[in-house]
Amino acid sequence: ATKNGNKIGDFKPFPGFDGRKDNNYSNLNRTGLFLNRAGVLERENINGITTKQLSAGMQFHYELSDNFTIDNNFRGSKISGAFASPFLNVTRTSGVVGSVVNGQTVAAIRYASGPNAGQLYTATYLDNNVNVRTKIRDLGSLTNNLTLSGEFDAGSLKVTPRAGFFYMRQDIALDWHVNRSTRALDGNNPAQLDLFNAAGRKLTVEGISGYNNNWGDCCARDYDLQYTNTAPYVALELDSDMFGLDASVRFERIKAEGGGRAGGAPSSVVSSGVTIPILFANGPAEKLDYSRSYRSWTIGGLFKPTDQLSIFARASEGGRFNSDRQTFGGKFSATGGLCTSAQAQAGTGGCRADGVTPSVDFVKQYEVGLKNAGSLGGGRYSLELSLLKANFTQSTFELSATRCPGGAGGCVIDAKYKSSGAEFYGTYRSGGFNLIANATYTKAKQLNSGATSYRRASFLPDLTYTVSANYDIADLATLGVAATGQSSIRDDGGNVYEGGAIFNGNIAFRPIKNVEIGLQAYNIFNSLDFRGNGNTVVESSGTTALVTGTPVIGRTFSASARFSF
Repeated sequence: ATKNGNKIGDFKPFPGFDGRKDNNYSNLNRTGLFLNRAGVLERENINGITTKQLSAGMQFHYELSDNFTIDNNFRGSKISGAFASPFLNVTRTSGVVGSVVNGQTVAAIRYASGPNAGQLYTATYLDNNVNVRTKIRDLGSLTNNLTLSGEFDAGSLKVTPRAGFFYMRQDIALDWHVNRSTRALDGNNPAQLDLFNAAGRKLTVEGISGYNNNWGDCCARDYDLQYTNTAPYVALELDSDMFGLDASVRFERIKAEGGGRAGGAPSSVVSSGVTIPILFANGPAEKLDYSRSYRSWTIGGLFKPTDQLSIFARASEGGRFNSDRQTFGGKFSATGGLCTSAQAQAGTGGCRADGVTPSVDFVKQYEVGLKNAGSLGGGRYSLELSLLKANFTQSTFELSATRCPGGAGGCVIDAKYKSSGAEFYGTYRSGGFNLIANATYTKAKQLNSGATSYRRASFLPDLTYTVSANYDIADLATLGVAATGQSSIRDDGGNVYEGGAIFNGNIAFRPIKNVEIGLQAYNIFNSLDFRGNGNTVVESSGTTALVTGTPVIGRTFSASARFSF
């Protein structure tokens, strides 16, 4: 990319690794050795997210009278599986040669597998990020929602009250395994890379130089947790020809139980004749035994002065409970309770951080807007416009080093946000022509823990939009185009990445009745357009920069056939 101060743009694909179509999953890296929770090396698949799930549900509906109804919905799920993936990081090969790995100086790098196995690796860059596998032992849950609803007519006013009780028990039993790994920076079946010292002695096994220790003791973790949520709630809706009003309140109580361990003292294991450092989840035990109660509410109204115009407003406040991502951060006392800010500052009870404040992420939002529909230029239109203002908090564990202060892997990020903006949604139809457009504009600011002032929020564009148009040619065919884009984003380091748009197309033929054949094209111009988070400047020199990020998929075609009867 080009870099002008802190502005980055004019993206071009990296030679040999085009993020629009390539990735670092590989036929040469389909399995790997991982140190399991029993301390035994096992060969496991590296195949993304896999799940096993068995669910059973039940619904109950009973009309007590003409005005009252009871509904109960129940579901129980048994879930297990795994998440296994190679992460991506870019570094210079010359920075690895000459470095010290496992107490030895790296003198050579060779392909560990594939058609080049044993040959020297001489490319300028390599990928030295983790091979991770998280074993999901149990993510099962029990959920039940009981509701009593009423319905009454008071003249032109319809009144709908509701009261209910929600219950959920969520199990979270996981063990994490993060191996230090080295592989070729190649988008076409990258091979693992082995490191050697000057005497030709291997320092790695299948490209792995450490088991469970890629980011230190943070991420060799093992926990078995249970969270129980009980929540009574009430709601009321009033509706008439001229207005609508609704309000609800919900009282949450979360009980957390269980515990786990993170990495303990470093040790080693002999794997294929090579001594490899390991971390095992045998550090000090962490216990969870606490409850947290909070309230969520919303109230909204809609006024309809005419059949084609309505004005609405809403205010709401809600919470999202933070669970396993708060563990191993010094937020729980020795007895399992949430640490207060005072305890954290004093360092008493085993507390190192405030656990009460980030245990729930809260959102306060206010919205006002209008909806309108009518005739224009021989066609019909509709539009919705709303103004938004929100304050919210977020606390989460960041696994990679991309967003952690100082580049250390594994950290808890606590931040506050405030945002204001507008949303637009509009449609227009005239004959065979149909247009749909929506856009969100927002100015989001972020205050990280320990900071004294807000700054532009990371990875949140000011503007996102989608525009699509279709034209029907009688009953024979439909032609369509669409554009989706966003404005620039800022990373945690203050770099600003240019925004962009991608264009899509579709065509559908109906050669005979009840038959439709379609062709869809995504990212027609094969744009290298970055979305999401994780953008990082690897290095820069003058006006040139090497960056990593998440681009949209490149030009892709798909076809479809539909038969209706």
